[in-house]
Amino acid sequence: MRKITVILFAGFVFFMAINCMAASGFGGYVTGGGGISNKYYGGFPSISMMGGGLLYDTNVDKEGFNYRLNLGVDRYRERFKYISGSSSTDIPSSDLYNKKHQINIPRINLINDFGFGVYSSSTVRFYLGPQFGLGAGFRNRFKLFTLFSGPVLGLNYHISDSITLSFQTAFSISLLVRNIKCSAFNIVFYAYTNPFYTASNPFLIEYNLWMLYLSSMSKYITSTGIGYSGNIYISIIYRFGS
Repeated sequence: MRKITVILFAGFVFFMAINCMAASGFGGYVTGGGGISNKYYGGFPSISMMGGGLLYDTNVDKEGFNYRLNLGVDRYRERFKYISGSSSTDIPSSDLYNKKHQINIPRINLINDFGFGVYSSSTVRFYLGPQFGLGAGFRNRFKLFTLFSGPVLGLNYHISDSITLSFQTAFSISLLVRNIKCSAFNIVFYAYTNPFYTASNPFLIEYNLWMLYLSSMSKYITSTGIGYSGNIYISIIYRFGS
């Protein structure tokens, strides 16, 4: 255990020594992407998102390790098709639901990129590593929670002594928890039988009176699923501290 602790500490010191010589950066980004979820039938993409935010990067221009923190907001849209009796939905088949539905809300994202430099020069830096993030969407009440992870590839292009243009591509698998509002319709039958009919009095004919009506209501259903998506990030970063 002590050896493992020493190795981890030595690695931390090594990466910190490299980053001390590197330029940190602060800037903004725009992003867009799309994908599919396992709770959707028909068409592509069933998931789309577009947004932007702010970022901080610990190493913009040198080889070695970098950590990038992204904090932003995007417009998250996910389309559904409910099929009665299908295992792809969390909705009971005893109700007749609206055939199509979607989530279309703003989502707050906190994204962490851990990059390992592959190549660096005076003009470019190429890196790759894992990405971990989470997001939450609200509109009067909780609507969406996402937890995602996957690989990220990045390229920093230094267009001046202090400005860097950065491009990233990320692919992720997401845990999706949604609070979906649906319109439910129940078909209700009532039967009424003539209480005065008896077998000994055939002049009072037996009859049944049937009444049919629809009852409708809105309800929220918590649905979980898995999403598969890809995103592109374009950033402008101001470098300092090199």
